[in-house]
Amino acid sequence: MNVDSFFLRHLFNKASEVYEFDAQELTEYIFQSPIFEESKKDLIHTGLQAYLAEDYISAIHILVPQAEAAIRTLVELMGGATLRKNRQGGLQLRTFDDLLRDERVEDCFGADSSFYFRMLLTDQRGWNMRNDVCHGISPVGAFNYSTADRIMHVILCLAQVRENNA
Repeated sequence: MNVDSFFLRHLFNKASEVYEFDAQELTEYIFQSPIFEESKKDLIHTGLQAYLAEDYISAIHILVPQAEAAIRTLVELMGGATLRKNRQGGLQLRTFDDLLRDERVEDCFGADSSFYFRMLLTDQRGWNMRNDVCHGISPVGAFNYSTADRIMHVILCLAQVRENNA
């Protein structure tokens, strides 16, 4: 994924140059997907503004948990469980990695994209960004354009989800 980062950066720069989009237009596009909750719109908009302003520390800290929330909503909308029993007999949220392994996510995105999301966000063999960011163990050097571009890529992949009214 490190090698491909150059190409992803070039793609985002060229798309920005050609389409001249701003954070508001990106927000409107993303929220056409039912897996992004309307109550999170201002938060995601702020993350997109930070990304476009090259404030990668803020963008990553805001957008990573929103990707997790979108996957959780996807599983729920497709009839899956987002809670599991804990050791005390109560309920707790399923982990992000568990959600990314859910058959509904693979049905929606395919095996390759599901694997990509896991390698990028939750698998220790990959970048493990969600866990490193949310547990506060990422070094400051990890908050760069390459990492931010990957999170934007995930957000834009998730934004392609649409309701099937057939």
